[in-house]
Order: sequence, then structure tokens, then C-alpha cells
Amino acid sequence: MLKNQDTILVVPNKWAYVNANGDPSALVLRDNKEDGPGFLGATIDGSTGKITYRDTPVKCRATKYHRDRIVRGELFLASPEVAHYLGITYREPKALLAEAKAKAIADFDAQHGEGAWLSLHPEESQPTKRSSDRKLSQ
Repeated sequence: MLKNQDTILVVPNKWAYVNANGDPSALVLRDNKEDGPGFLGATIDGSTGKITYRDTPVKCRATKYHRDRIVRGELFLASPEVAHYLGITYREPKALLAEAKAKAIADFDAQHGEGAWLSLHPEESQPTKRSSDRKLSQ
């Protein structure tokens, strides 16, 4: 059994919640005793309120709070060993994040109307060409 003092690797699911503009806004608190106040894998710019998320796994203690966030899908395990130990089927966090994003967009559109998310995020409508793709097409 995991104990509160055990350390696990997780990836925060920034798409667990979105704000009124459809931007990711999920935050999971760090353990104040170990790391001081703040959020796992995320920082908030004090002047703009913009949230910046890390793309890499972060360490946290296996407290009941963090284990509950795993069950709720707010944190994804970044370690197959811990997933196995907890009896959870391990899946790559990158795939889980892609699914969470698609669900968040679908939920946003269901609430605000078809295409609402894309109208607020037009940069997401067309894949950008890589420089190597442009060279091949010239």
C-alpha cells in the first residue's frame, strides 16, 4: 500500500476543467508541507492570470488528496509500476491528455454551441506545416 510519504510521478491533466474561454484551467495543489504552497506542474502569472503547464511528469507525495485526484482523472500516473500497484491499467499520459482535451472541447461545445471552442481558438483549426514539409512541397 502506498503511504503518504511515498513519492509518485504524475502528469497533471490540465484539461480536467476549462474556463469560460475554453482554456485549460485545472489546478492540483502541491503538498504544502513538502513543497510549499503552489500547484503541481503549473504556475500562474500574477499579472495576467495566465496558467502555464509543464509538459513533463512531476513528483508528488502519495497523499490521499493526490490519490483521489488520480481516481478523478485530474492527475495521470507517469509510472506503470505505480499504476500496477494501485490496480489501475497504465496508459501513456500523452494519450490520456489528448483524450481529455477532446472531451473538454466536446463538453464546451455542448454547453456553448457546436464549434464554439474552435471559434475562440482558430489557431487550432489547421495543422501548421513543418519546415521540412514545406521543403518537400516546393
